[in-house]
Amino acid sequence: MKISWKNLNNLFMWIALLSMAVLPALQSQAADGWRVYIGGYNSDESFGINYGTYDTHTGALELNGLAVATDNPSYLALHPKGGFIYCVNETASFEGNGTVSAFSIDSKTGRLQEISKLSTQGTYPCHLALDHKGRRLAVANYGSGSLTIFPINKRSGELSSATAFFPYSGSSLNKARQEGPHAHQAAFEPKSRYLYCCDLGTDRIAIYKYNNTGIPATASSTPFVEVEPGSGPRHMAFHPKKPFCYVLSELSSAVTLYEVSYDSFLWKNIKKNNYHADGKLEEIDSWSLLPPEFEGSSIAAAIRIHPNGKFLYASNRGHDSIAIFSINQQSGKLNPMGHILTGGKNPRDFAIHPDGETLLVAHQDSNNLVSFLLNPRTGELTRSAQEPVKVSKPTCILFVPVKK
Repeated sequence: MKISWKNLNNLFMWIALLSMAVLPALQSQAADGWRVYIGGYNSDESFGINYGTYDTHTGALELNGLAVATDNPSYLALHPKGGFIYCVNETASFEGNGTVSAFSIDSKTGRLQEISKLSTQGTYPCHLALDHKGRRLAVANYGSGSLTIFPINKRSGELSSATAFFPYSGSSLNKARQEGPHAHQAAFEPKSRYLYCCDLGTDRIAIYKYNNTGIPATASSTPFVEVEPGSGPRHMAFHPKKPFCYVLSELSSAVTLYEVSYDSFLWKNIKKNNYHADGKLEEIDSWSLLPPEFEGSSIAAAIRIHPNGKFLYASNRGHDSIAIFSINQQSGKLNPMGHILTGGKNPRDFAIHPDGETLLVAHQDSNNLVSFLLNPRTGELTRSAQEPVKVSKPTCILFVPVKK
């Protein structure tokens, strides 16, 4: 039987998608317990990353205290193989720049030990992301509007000097928030073939090819996509099984669906003569994150897709809610399901546990964490019995499995 290259390529694609769908469930089953690490801004009560133990059945959280002292750890990321946590230090105090820090995890106590700390070559870094193999780390510098790439030592987890730096320029309509570039998120698509950077200040999303050495190069045909002027793209989330990307715009409180153009590595090499740069984003549709009747002031914050790919969640700061949508698995379009109040002020971040049955919200201004039970079949959220847990100025939540 003769198999066409097109069919073979499709087979490889479905195998890859199946592995992405199954992996989170396997990781969740393999864990003997879970910890939560909380990033945030410095205050009199807190100066670093806090942590605690987490009950995945009830959403109950018990804080253990400070995992490590570090300056303004506003966003965290876990190495895909475990054992190491990375954070941005959102400052401009290191020779005029911010820093990125790497920590090893003590498997018994959960405490963190700093193993490296480097300048991000920009001010007030606010987000970071690792590729799916943990070879490179990308940092978005909000203050100066730039993207920096660092290699990661595969054994020690340490960071090495930056291998790539991309400064941005420009402005947009909102003079108070868009007077210059403000890189707000670095995001790899699930297979790390492409790297994206949301620039809130210029209303652009930069697109990079990601080669075998881990050093990205600007895509030749579409180095960026422009979003609606004044909308302020903040964060993006990729569907775990389909070529859909959802971009949350902070200033317009909206989420926009894009279809992503992917070619597999095999197809690129077979079709060398016809190869075109991909990773491109094609806008499909957009939805408001706020109720039609809402008349107050509100801006969007975090966006997450359920591990099963059927539901999308986004937080509103001002309305202090999470907007819930179901996802059409054929078109990627969203169906609004309503809102749930988060029980605190300024839900800066939230995280869905990998098993898809609980959700934890970080409220920056009311200084607490609130947990919800999540129904994976319906997408509905229900406030758990857990009382709000006091944490000073939390801005990021990270679930980490514990293995005995």
